[in-house]
Amino acid sequence: KVGSSVEDSSMVDYPTLLRVLKRPKLLAPLVQKLETQYEDVTYTKLNAQLKINRITYAKDGKEAGTKIIEFTYQDKDSAKIKFVLNTASKYYLEYSRQERLKQTTRGMAYIDSQLPALRMRVDKLQRQLQLLRQQANLSLPDQTSRSFADQGSAIGSQQVSDGFIQIIFTGLQASL
Repeated sequence: KVGSSVEDSSMVDYPTLLRVLKRPKLLAPLVQKLETQYEDVTYTKLNAQLKINRITYAKDGKEAGTKIIEFTYQDKDSAKIKFVLNTASKYYLEYSRQERLKQTTRGMAYIDSQLPALRMRVDKLQRQLQLLRQQANLSLPDQTSRSFADQGSAIGSQQVSDGFIQIIFTGLQASL
């Protein structure tokens, strides 16, 4: 078994991915792109000459895999090799981008499909909470604290006024 931190953190099934990348459904459009420059490229030849592997390394005596996929192409014509690998690279990067976009779109569609039910649930819970507050004569903490603060200010003002009146009364008595 291949094992590493990359293996453990990756959700990608690399053996399956490598097989998918060589399927006729993916290689046929690539062959069409390559035929624009090299007419002798066929699906059979490309499938035989294009190697797709995952780069691995040894770690603690075990083979560990990276997230890097390596493409190699064998031919006698170096210009053809360069063209095939550059075209394949661009093609597979675009394929990867499209697949990620599809997954993201599916994920967003799922979230969007769940939102109405979740909003209804939140609304229901808020109504239940409001009813509970009314039944238990509870209020929101910020409203309660504001009310207490207002009452405290009123009492403080009353005490200041009473104290001022007491001072004036005492002053009047002393002057009589």
